[in-house]
Amino acid sequence: MPAEEKKHNDIPCYHCGEDCGSHPIVFDDRYFCCHGCKTVYNILSVNKLYTYYELEPTPGARKDNLVKDRYRILENPDIASRFTNFNEGGIARVSFFLPNIHCSSCIWLLENLQKLNAAILISKVNFQQKTVAITYKTNQLAMPLLADLLDSIGYPPNLSQTAEKQKNQWSKRLLMRTGIAGFCFGNIMLLSFPAYFSLTNEGYEHWFAYINMALTVPVFFYSALEFFSPAFKSLANKVINIDLPVSIGIVALFVRSVTDVLAYGGPGYFDSLAGLVFFLLIGRWYQQVSYKALSFQKMHVSFCPWE
Repeated sequence: MPAEEKKHNDIPCYHCGEDCGSHPIVFDDRYFCCHGCKTVYNILSVNKLYTYYELEPTPGARKDNLVKDRYRILENPDIASRFTNFNEGGIARVSFFLPNIHCSSCIWLLENLQKLNAAILISKVNFQQKTVAITYKTNQLAMPLLADLLDSIGYPPNLSQTAEKQKNQWSKRLLMRTGIAGFCFGNIMLLSFPAYFSLTNEGYEHWFAYINMALTVPVFFYSALEFFSPAFKSLANKVINIDLPVSIGIVALFVRSVTDVLAYGGPGYFDSLAGLVFFLLIGRWYQQVSYKALSFQKMHVSFCPWE
């Protein structure tokens, strides 16, 4: 059915879920917010990749029109080598950072790229790092065209930084947040000892509460962002992830503690809040270490990309 435009109100895009506005694009009896989303849907439907829309509702990201020669820079061997893990005998393995990866449908689609182009042998997604490793035949598919393919289905590679740099930045930020949470947690516990053993002089008790509240501010507004950011993104995509209930608990505990101090002159629960964030961040750090260990065990794939 040819594309046509009709006037409707409050209709979500079948691909990305955004409002289609007053003039949605109608294609195949479905509504799309732009020609980019319609094009992605058409590519997937032609290749019978309908499962992409069955795993998650409106799983795609809004697709801007493809800019011609956007990835021509990858023809430069020095630049291409930054994204290449292996290249020998007409077989290459490359890794791209794809910021638009956000759900199970993304993983399913990106791990079925061989159905879109026969030159692609295998593709694997690292959801935690938002990267995809693709093994393909270099005599049938050039790297710029591979990047164009990813862009055409709504996952434009971020070429400004390699996946390794992205990963290192995230690791440093996580360690910084964990360190600040640990420092504040230790000091809050120290200042709370008199209250634990009922040794606080009534003239100084409220000062300890105010100091604890001040120490909790960087924990809440900086360290806890490790959970707030993914929670906000999940809400924006109308899905629920593990960070959402954690974030709700942190916010509730912070509001309850501030209210207790300012309204009732109590000590609040700042020690519990700082401890919760600190130990959750330690858990996330341990998770990162585990992912690294698993990645190391699979490094042989880089040397045998056809496995």
